[in-house]
Amino acid sequence: MNGPALEAKFREPRAICLCEDDGIESVLLADTDNHSIKRIEFRGDMQVTTYAGTGRMGKGSGSGSGSGSDSQFDRPLLECAMQHPMCVIPDPITRGVYWISDIYNIFKSDGKNLSLFVDQQAGLNHVYGLAISSDGQQLYATGGFSNNIKRFYPRAINKPGEMIVTETERAVERPRHMAWCKLAVPDSVLYIASILGIRKYDVASKQMSTLTPRQLDTWGVDVTSKGIVMFTAVSEGCVYAIDPRTKVMEAVAGSPLLTAGRVVTPDKPAFPVVDPSLGDKFRSCYGIRLIESRGIALVAEFDAHRIKCITLPHRFH
Repeated sequence: MNGPALEAKFREPRAICLCEDDGIESVLLADTDNHSIKRIEFRGDMQVTTYAGTGRMGKGSGSGSGSGSDSQFDRPLLECAMQHPMCVIPDPITRGVYWISDIYNIFKSDGKNLSLFVDQQAGLNHVYGLAISSDGQQLYATGGFSNNIKRFYPRAINKPGEMIVTETERAVERPRHMAWCKLAVPDSVLYIASILGIRKYDVASKQMSTLTPRQLDTWGVDVTSKGIVMFTAVSEGCVYAIDPRTKVMEAVAGSPLLTAGRVVTPDKPAFPVVDPSLGDKFRSCYGIRLIESRGIALVAEFDAHRIKCITLPHRFH
């Protein structure tokens, strides 16, 4: 259900991205079990509207689309029957263009239509995360169930994608969301959330290392302009921050010792804008998106079907 943010209802929100189209600051939200992408405006009563998807699940191997006569590929955004949207990110070069993933596919949106970029033949299963380089030349995608990561070249003609992590390597277990290090120029360091913690991938050397000092089931990750990595720990219901230079990690919001319950309450009101301090409970926190211009971070609470807003400590941004 759309409408003012505090009255809108989401169902298993998973990923968030910042959107500044038409001069209106807003966010796009992968509303996974509503099979759609929602838009939330940062003005007035924060209206929630549907950006893409009909609200019904797509059929067939084409995921957000169907197949054969049922195909929804290359259709207007509001006519696309999506399966389970997993992630949405903006294109860094072309304003108003977004990349969207679902279980097997990656789509490209120009704000009017949704077109297929790659399908399940790419070998990715549950495309939880997307990350694109600042020059728009390299698009990375994670296969959460296939335990792999693939790099594509969206602006190169006839250049196939390539696996940078394969299932047999076991370099990343259940990879999820990703974020570029904002201090690395050119884009050379990619942080990857996984079931075993935050992994650091050096693009130049093709080396993978572990950033977090202990094993954590992480999902969302983003990086501040000062290079501080902030991420969500699903099982602990907590948001953490870690400085890659010192590897000092601290809890920013939530309860670090909480074991999150999986209570499904789809009819709860969504988007309570609150400022949780340590000790407040998150319920399966998934995606995180930093909005440093406002000094906040938005966190998707998957099992609570809502978005929470936390204040960023000044030392982080």
